[in-house]
Amino acid sequence: PALRAQQQGVQLPAAEFAAYQNATTQSDPKAKAEAEESFLKQYPQSPVEKSLLEDLLNTYWQLQDQNDTLSAANRVLQVDPNNPAAILYSVLIKKGQCAQTSDAQTCDDAAALAQKGLTVTKPSDMDDAHWQQITKAAYPIYNGAIALDDVASKKDYKDAQTAYTNELKLYSDAESKTAG
Repeated sequence: PALRAQQQGVQLPAAEFAAYQNATTQSDPKAKAEAEESFLKQYPQSPVEKSLLEDLLNTYWQLQDQNDTLSAANRVLQVDPNNPAAILYSVLIKKGQCAQTSDAQTCDDAAALAQKGLTVTKPSDMDDAHWQQITKAAYPIYNGAIALDDVASKKDYKDAQTAYTNELKLYSDAESKTAG
């Protein structure tokens, strides 16, 4: 017998659906992450893999677990190379690591993902308002990551200045007045 995975619009066998329900309905974030990881190991080719990976990414982000967030983001990007959340979370974490260590590879990785983030187009299943909200938050972060890489890794201060200028231009006057 098959049951319908309501959010995915796909048919899942009863045992897989039960495991999916168990994983997605956990209220404790740690228990949810464990149940989702268990599901993904037990059903590696599930039609709900992408959405469960996205949920796992958000769960690890909520737990403020940088290592597992990066791992989940990498897994999401394997099945959805242009996933806005996976790119953003990866850039945020790697940018922070770059700022702390100035490790050239980490800085370069953050900047490469940031460059990619600036070119990603709106997913077809995302409404315009949500896309605007994401890009308004993400684009300054992306430009900041590129600038930090220019300074910390490449020692290219001219390009860093351009990237920082691009970052600052993305903030509106209304935001700066409310922040001050």
